[in-house]
Amino acid sequence: MSSNKYTLLRQVHSFLSYHKLLGIEQYPAADTLTAFLRHTKTPPPLPSLEKQTPLVSSSPAMIQKEHTEAGSTILEVEEEVRNCRSCDLIRNRVLPVPGKGGSNPRLFVVGGWLTQEKEGFEEDGVFGTAEDQMLERMLTAIHLDRNDAFITNVIKCGISQTVQPKAENIHSCFSYLERQIAALSPEILCAMGITAARALLQITQPLSQLRGQLHQYVQGQSTIPLVVTYHPTFLLQNPEMKTATWADLQLIMKYLQGKKKTQS
Repeated sequence: MSSNKYTLLRQVHSFLSYHKLLGIEQYPAADTLTAFLRHTKTPPPLPSLEKQTPLVSSSPAMIQKEHTEAGSTILEVEEEVRNCRSCDLIRNRVLPVPGKGGSNPRLFVVGGWLTQEKEGFEEDGVFGTAEDQMLERMLTAIHLDRNDAFITNVIKCGISQTVQPKAENIHSCFSYLERQIAALSPEILCAMGITAARALLQITQPLSQLRGQLHQYVQGQSTIPLVVTYHPTFLLQNPEMKTATWADLQLIMKYLQGKKKTQS
């Protein structure tokens, strides 16, 4: 497939994801749409993004193959993010931020976007220098190794403090996030901050009403548990909210401990 066709498909996917966020589930049967749907050429089937449940236990070779395929997909998304020109943030992007973490994570953490600090960006930073350090301590507190987590943002551009992303920037990036989640199939998601929470849950409630409980992120026919909590940037400015955040982290820890006991 040519790069132009691939870019067009990615833009269409982002546009449809945007409509889904708005709650648009149907389109009127206009003549142009009807003519398009009646086109006789049958496109090749798209690969399913849903996690298939095996009928028998996977062999070590099968598990290794799944991990390799997931890693390849994540690398593909990373390459696309680095070359992305889908929205106007490209004019203000300081560096691409595809995310980082293990290839078989139990926890998938999502923030809003990376904002440039006074001293600039860390080369592999995701939330910010102090924020990433705080997140590392959070993972340690719930007994998660760094490789057991993948950390990324809704918006994949690192931008300066003078730039404020718009809704269309979120919509342009959302397909990247969807593909990362589908490829890695984490056991649980954590949305840090209102931008991530609203993008993943497609709701407009304030963060204070969303935290403290397990939600469900829906992707196709599958669902993944999701916990909403405060972003490390907010916690650095409001340290008194760390207690509430610890309660949210305990939800994640208890869920993962329960999954581990079930599997054993």
